Amino acid sequence: MNNKFIHLKRYYGDDNHSIGVCSVNRTELTNDLITKNNIKVETIAGKIIPVFSSTSLERGWLDNKPNVSCIPTGEYHCVFEYSPAFDEMLWEIYGVEGRSECKFHVANYYRQLKGCVSLGLRTLMMDSDNTYDLTKSKIALEEFTASLRDMEGKIVKLIVE
Repeated sequence: MNNKFIHLKRYYGDDNHSIGVCSVNRTELTNDLITKNNIKVETIAGKIIPVFSSTSLERGWLDNKPNVSCIPTGEYHCVFEYSPAFDEMLWEIYGVEGRSECKFHVANYYRQLKGCVSLGLRTLMMDSDNTYDLTKSKIALEEFTASLRDMEGKIVKLIVE
């Protein structure tokens, strides 16, 4: 099992934010065979092994508008590269129609996101805006990055449901 992919499954969402689960999984499948349908079959067959999991936070669905919407469900590619905006190496999501600079990065509140994905250890309402926030985002992102360390320099498939 020498390949990995990222799976982001959303469970809750409104106009402001979406909450889900993000996992990194080890597999024998090649990127072209990693599809929503195949991962369900392979998970049942035991050929996909989860190596990381956390809560995810994104903006809500607003018709894929840049800076205010989460990305559409679908299949994308991620590359580990330097982000001048954050002055660090981050996983960037490629292939989102009409969008660029969608990243996995640290954020505790949906309003800190501009179409990107944040990871955290749990959800909690931490302020008075009546929306879910994430705790320990920095720790979760570090663990996410560590789980993909052997994929640096490669293209990693992302499935968003």
